[in-house]
Amino acid sequence: MSGSPIFELLERSQERFNDKKLLICGDVLDEQILKLTRFAKQATVLVDNFITAKAMAALLGQELLDNSFNQSISYKHINVKFAPVEIASEELETFDTMLIILGKNKQLTLKLLSLMQSHLEKDATIYIAGENAGGGKSAGSLLKATGESVKVDLARKCTLFAAKYAKPFPEYKDPEIITVSACGRKFKLMQDPAVFSQGRLDEGSAMLLYALKEASIKSDALDLGCGCGIIGLCLRHLGFSYVTSSDVSAQALYLSFKNAELNGIDGVEYRCADMLKGLGQYSLIAVNPPFHRGIATTTAPAINMMLSAPEHLNDGGKMYLVSNSHLGYEKYLKEAFNEVDIVKENPRYKVFKTSK
Repeated sequence: MSGSPIFELLERSQERFNDKKLLICGDVLDEQILKLTRFAKQATVLVDNFITAKAMAALLGQELLDNSFNQSISYKHINVKFAPVEIASEELETFDTMLIILGKNKQLTLKLLSLMQSHLEKDATIYIAGENAGGGKSAGSLLKATGESVKVDLARKCTLFAAKYAKPFPEYKDPEIITVSACGRKFKLMQDPAVFSQGRLDEGSAMLLYALKEASIKSDALDLGCGCGIIGLCLRHLGFSYVTSSDVSAQALYLSFKNAELNGIDGVEYRCADMLKGLGQYSLIAVNPPFHRGIATTTAPAINMMLSAPEHLNDGGKMYLVSNSHLGYEKYLKEAFNEVDIVKENPRYKVFKTSK
């Protein structure tokens, strides 16, 4: 199986990671990156994406569960950890080499550098690799706080920088807790640069929540792709007896869990899931489907989800979906469902209600 451009760049530098105590983290979306650990002295790969983590576990002949956003599997000297950064930063060993895969969010990289530095040995080497279209050309600037960075390789429109860990990175400070009004209640929300539009509730989610107030079925519901968790919290507040919040991201599931604690709301189950795969049936599904994977834009996962959604609804069940108007999801919804109604819209977004 061929790897991503990032992996192909890094594979050229395999010897840099051999016989090292290696930590790989960041926007790890290609399971082939696990190959970089083959000849390390010890290696941990911290993965936020459940799909990638499951694929890495399978390569090691093991399996991840779907009911925990903090779990690890080990084989010989290799450890694959599916967990949020905050929890991982309390549990890891020390390393002499760290490789960060750059994502589209600069603040997430700065958070990783701050929280993971306590696990770096003196004079450890820090590498940052990124696609040029996603900031890879200037990724070395993120290492300036610790010392001079050098460009060590360039290939497949990706760049690799390196620096010695000489001075500490600035302490990362969590964004302030914000208050949002939704579904007739004020909610306090912790934020995270990897998950949530900063300082506000995004417009699409706000429209979806407004539409959900009309939902007549109040039994079990699924907050699909839960993000910060606000939709699941509102569903509980609206009277749904049982709510499942699912996401592919450990960071999102952790943030949703913490926001439920912050608002004193229970009765929410958290599941790791690739869209609807492995999930059951529900009376209501609420979803604001993403259309990015890393820096790439793709609607394929959302379209596949829509086509399979009727199988995950009980008789009489409904799905509420919000999307950017330009994505053209209506035709796929009409292919999958008997009834498709637009219950709220503006020039940028549409909220659909569908029935089997």
